[in-house]
Amino acid sequence: MNAYNDDSENDLTQKILTNVTKLYGYDIDCNITKVALVNIRLKVLAILSRENQEVSFKLWDQIRPNIYKSSLPDNICGALSTDNRIVVNILNGNETGIDFALGNADIVLTNPPYATIKGMLPKQKDFMKKKTIPMQIVICAYLF
Repeated sequence: MNAYNDDSENDLTQKILTNVTKLYGYDIDCNITKVALVNIRLKVLAILSRENQEVSFKLWDQIRPNIYKSSLPDNICGALSTDNRIVVNILNGNETGIDFALGNADIVLTNPPYATIKGMLPKQKDFMKKKTIPMQIVICAYLF
């Protein structure tokens, strides 16, 4: 019996594979999205290996989190974007709007957008005032 209280090897593997599909990520840097994918896959294999489960290249390909990148290098999406910009799933190449790609997330963990109020457009300042705690000179607490 393993630490996850599943009775069979297949149950544990399937449970982890299912949970990985619930992970969503986005980065403006295409290379970082690939690093994130590799890190998630390595972590899954490490967990399964620690539980004496079989790991393989076939399993590697079955580890499929939902990681997105910008569709174009200068089409950066972010929390302050006011339109539904197009992003690309790095595993299947499917394009979708950022709102759809990340809209089903229960929890969002992110690097804060480091920006000064002085550099923001009036529309962004208004958005921040409505959606966040009171701002100081540098915004470091905004999470969608």
